[in-house]
Amino acid sequence: MCWSLQALLDFIGSLSNLSKLDLTYCESLQALPDSIGGLSNLSALYLSHCLRLKCMPSGIGKLSHLRTLPVCVLGDKNNCSLRELSSLNLEGKLYMKNLENVKNVKEAKEANLKQKQGLETLILSWNLDAYQKPGEASSEKINEDGKNVQEIVEALAVQDRDVDTELIEDVLENLQPHVTLAVLKIEEYLGRVFPRWLMELAVPNLAKLTLKGCMRCEILPQFRLLHNINKLELNTLLRVQCLPALGQMRSLRILKLYVLPGIKCLSSEFYGGDGAFPALEDLDLACMPELEEWSRTAEVLAMYPDDELFLSSLQSGAFPNIDRPEMKFRVDRMISSLPPVLSGVSMPRHRGGDGTDPYSQGSSLKS
Repeated sequence: MCWSLQALLDFIGSLSNLSKLDLTYCESLQALPDSIGGLSNLSALYLSHCLRLKCMPSGIGKLSHLRTLPVCVLGDKNNCSLRELSSLNLEGKLYMKNLENVKNVKEAKEANLKQKQGLETLILSWNLDAYQKPGEASSEKINEDGKNVQEIVEALAVQDRDVDTELIEDVLENLQPHVTLAVLKIEEYLGRVFPRWLMELAVPNLAKLTLKGCMRCEILPQFRLLHNINKLELNTLLRVQCLPALGQMRSLRILKLYVLPGIKCLSSEFYGGDGAFPALEDLDLACMPELEEWSRTAEVLAMYPDDELFLSSLQSGAFPNIDRPEMKFRVDRMISSLPPVLSGVSMPRHRGGDGTDPYSQGSSLKS
């Protein structure tokens, strides 16, 4: 770990017996030498938290012994491309950054992810700011301008990004992982639909799934048919207006719902039937400004439209593992009443304007 390291000397490519190169937390590292393709015995290359590394050089595909590549920073046609992953028998985790640099579907297909049985965790990431038009503020700048969450959501929603929707969708369609994949995260994807392999649940062994910043997608998969998922996070999905029957996910222990401005009501469809959420232990909810009610059978708790967090009845049969709930929430005004089932529950209330970030922890309901 060397925070000040900006570049590696070109001679490193002559270290033909080097088997492991760990550059984790080299936050100032801006480039890797082209000679890195000469490390013929390299089996592990660690680049996590190399924040200034914009791309990797071509030649990664020559590293025939490479098994561990937790981060792959894609570049343009003269740098590392997806096709270089084709012959690599990668294992463990693969975080593919800058997928906006993939300019044709063939390149995505040649990555051959579907045959990489050793991969357990896959993160597929685009950079939203790569699509911004001249004069538009970057997503990072929007977040730094002191706006509240609602203002940030509105600013992101109205941006007219220069996007080849068909290309983006086709690229993701051809990045289908092996059926044994356990952890999947898709972030800042600007297609309008999720890939067929996710919608048709062709990744049956998923245990953890995160969909974050997929701001143009409207329809979500039927998660309840993914029987092994124990953690699900839905974050900054601006056009989703209806959630599927999450209550019927029999293994789900952790559910995080953040920045879903299109959700106005959590009704019976959210539960999907009796005995909902049989394994749930941790429920986090935040920044759903249009939500007005969360119903369970006859009980409905109406909320102020500007309440970011909300409470619900815990009627018999739902949330059986949340025995002594502690609810933490930050709102602009006190909620006037609670349903009877929550009487006696300790619920510390935090107001905005106290110098703390009102959205830093979301809202939580946990045992």
